[in-house]
Amino acid sequence: MTLRISQPSLKSDNIRDELQNALQALGRSEALVIEIGPVQDSWAKRNTAKIEAKQRAAEALIQGDSLVQELIAQWGAKIVPGSIKLV
Repeated sequence: MTLRISQPSLKSDNIRDELQNALQALGRSEALVIEIGPVQDSWAKRNTAKIEAKQRAAEALIQGDSLVQELIAQWGAKIVPGSIKLV
């Protein structure tokens, strides 16, 4: 099994051994190889994409709101870029 990481500081024998032991505890006996390179998929990338999608949806919801549209049309209101934040 190959684990690709983007940060060289994570490539150590101790980390590889700990991960190997964790895999064995789960019943997986494959040898673990850690290599450095571009990461295509990770929890962090998936989480970032999910947060960005929620942000885009929130911005679209606000921009499409009839009250907001009325304030823009009637009073020249503007939505300040970056002002819509997820809580």
